[in-house]
Amino acid sequence: MAQTNSDFAIGFASQLKELDGVSLPVQGVVPDWLSGNLVRNGPAQFEAGQESYRHWFDGLAKLHKFSFAAGHVKLSSKFLETEAYTKAISENRVALPEFATNPRRSLWEKLSAVFNQQLTDNANVNIVSVANHYLALTETTKATEFEIGRLSTKGPFAYSDELKGQVTTAHPHYDFDRKCLYNLLIKLGPSSSYVIYRLDEGSTQRRPIASIAVKEPAYFHSFAMSANYIILVECPLVVNPLNLLIGQRTYIESYSWKPKQGTKISVYSKDDGQLIVRAETESMFCFHHVNAFERDGQLLVDLLAYADNQIIESTYLSNLRSDKGQIPLAKLRRLSIDIASGNVNDEYLSPLGFELGRIHYEKFNGKPYRYLYAPGQVPGRTGKQFLDQLVKFDLEKNEALFWQQDLCYPGEPVFISRPGANNEDDGVLVSVVLDARMQQSFLLILDAQTMNELARLEIPMIVPFGFHGQFCRT
Repeated sequence: MAQTNSDFAIGFASQLKELDGVSLPVQGVVPDWLSGNLVRNGPAQFEAGQESYRHWFDGLAKLHKFSFAAGHVKLSSKFLETEAYTKAISENRVALPEFATNPRRSLWEKLSAVFNQQLTDNANVNIVSVANHYLALTETTKATEFEIGRLSTKGPFAYSDELKGQVTTAHPHYDFDRKCLYNLLIKLGPSSSYVIYRLDEGSTQRRPIASIAVKEPAYFHSFAMSANYIILVECPLVVNPLNLLIGQRTYIESYSWKPKQGTKISVYSKDDGQLIVRAETESMFCFHHVNAFERDGQLLVDLLAYADNQIIESTYLSNLRSDKGQIPLAKLRRLSIDIASGNVNDEYLSPLGFELGRIHYEKFNGKPYRYLYAPGQVPGRTGKQFLDQLVKFDLEKNEALFWQQDLCYPGEPVFISRPGANNEDDGVLVSVVLDARMQQSFLLILDAQTMNELARLEIPMIVPFGFHGQFCRT
């Protein structure tokens, strides 16, 4: 196991233990109405034999399922048995090219890679349900199906269509009014393109609604969706597709930061794929969009934006595990786009830093909303910081409420609404927190209205810092 130095660095160490339905002791009260499964995804193994993965985003995927029933919670955890995982275990080496780590290759393997590009299926980012199939996602098009009961891996998931592409986003959007899912597929080659597709509820056949030719595709981790539009925000981190296809550099190191290009914004109709408006603003980098909605002829796009792409460099494991270097945080930024003219007003909505933001998605995604929930950093602290507080930000009043405890590092807060609730914030936030002092993690449940702690449940191990989870009312 790699040596760690900073107090939160234990969250970036391999944790190989798997659990099966372990009851978690409760401090406080878990609401009786909270019933279902919270399934979280993230990396949990950062070595393969004597070789190490280089980046946080490279670690082998592990699922953690928290099952809620009658005020009690059980935890199961299991590695996704993908090709990337099984080969790494059986061959004791990094077997497939990851986000920022390439396998060691012989000369013949390097030559073969030019003609037979390998893509990782290490689906460590997010999960989604498609036609009663539970899928783990990453930024390649290789989704992995798993069984939600025991978290056992079923294998690669195949859509029933012929759409081709190498890269996608790990953040598809679900439209609750149209009852369909939207996502972006990127085809890389001599003629590259963005393909926006629709997947109707109950179907496994993706239907393209727009195909856009592009010379140098931008890096996309997510995109925005309003009631009527799909919005692509192309940050100036772009790639010459030939560099990726040859595969001599890692996936992310094949991209180039070109800030003079600025940020391009394209808006497409969800119904027929028609280009509605194209706009530009100053350069920025973004992993996560928060929300987008339409108001008085304006399209408002809220995202968590960085000034540049330094966040990618700062999340290499060598930096995260050290006491040196700083980790930037994104700021909540609003792009107000005039749909008729294409003019853009670009403003920051808060001086606070955020990442991994969530909203009341089922009722307010694509619509005017008020509250953002996200991990952030306690301001004014000296030394190296990671995500050390949870924030509820009120966009209407420009106010924030916080949860914080010394040497505790929370992950993404998932909002779960109370059944029958009318208010946007009537529900709970659930977050996995690393307690560096106790050298273990706990599950935190907060009242989303007050940010007061309702319960915490001690986890009998460290849960490595992960990315995203979804709550399934099953």
